[in-house]
Amino acid sequence: MCFLSTIPNLLISGANNHITDYGKIGIDDTNRELNCAAIPHIGFGTKKEKINETYSICAGHKRISVMSIAQNEFCTIDSLSNFWGATPYNSLTTFDSISAIKKENDYLVVLFHGGKENYRYPTPLQRDICRKMISSGADIVICQHSHCVGCMEQYRNGTIVYGTGNFLFNISDNELWSTSIVPHISISSDDSIKIDFVPLKRIGQRVEMAQGKESYDILNGFMERSENIMKQGFVESEWKRYCDKWRYTLLWNGFFRFPRFLYWIDRLTHRVITKLVLLNWRKNLTTFNYIRCESINEMCQTILLNIENERLSSKR
Repeated sequence: MCFLSTIPNLLISGANNHITDYGKIGIDDTNRELNCAAIPHIGFGTKKEKINETYSICAGHKRISVMSIAQNEFCTIDSLSNFWGATPYNSLTTFDSISAIKKENDYLVVLFHGGKENYRYPTPLQRDICRKMISSGADIVICQHSHCVGCMEQYRNGTIVYGTGNFLFNISDNELWSTSIVPHISISSDDSIKIDFVPLKRIGQRVEMAQGKESYDILNGFMERSENIMKQGFVESEWKRYCDKWRYTLLWNGFFRFPRFLYWIDRLTHRVITKLVLLNWRKNLTTFNYIRCESINEMCQTILLNIENERLSSKR
């Protein structure tokens, strides 16, 4: 933590779906180390303590607040652990919180760890959530979790960024995983808020600013996709196409009803098969996540609705 403490005006956001990978011990250790280094942090903690959901800073005569929340994929408090984790998105309270925070600040930036992995566009639900955040008072909403550079839109008086990519993630060397953009937010003399983007490229174990054609390709692709989502019906049709592509993989990893002969065996054996399936903790947690996580639940609903529509069309 020593080198981090030398960075001026540093703020750590821990609202991430992997914040609970090392359980409560990992969260306690991270909290303790950040506190010892006097580094402010938001978006994660334990239920017993008051979690800092936001952090405010002063820039000149203006007060700027940063809010950090995550979609409910394993990681959030009141989701899996129930006692520790990330600050959750909550459809009943999040927008009211944004409105209340904005009343006490001149500007509000929301960091939303949500969206679908490896998908460069917003899902229809993600777009609606982010637009509602802007309508509730946020000036800028920045989404992570997609692991790839996505797109952006200007909505009302705010800006939404759907995916900033990976800063340093060594799982793959392809362009999707090894590029990113860093949002640079500034306030002009007329008090308007502006956002620019710095393109980055991972090379081996280091990250550098993208140059020349690589820089152009990253930013040009980002802007082209941003233009695409402005087209009527594009977000919905692209999401349907993506869900159709991955329908069988998602359903196989999640849940299937038993074939009829297994169903009767299960009944005759007092649900032995069902009980065995429920003992598989990985399958259990996967199914739980499909129900709980907003983006995966949306994907399941889209896939199943598409399959049903195809069945009905084939009967006509």
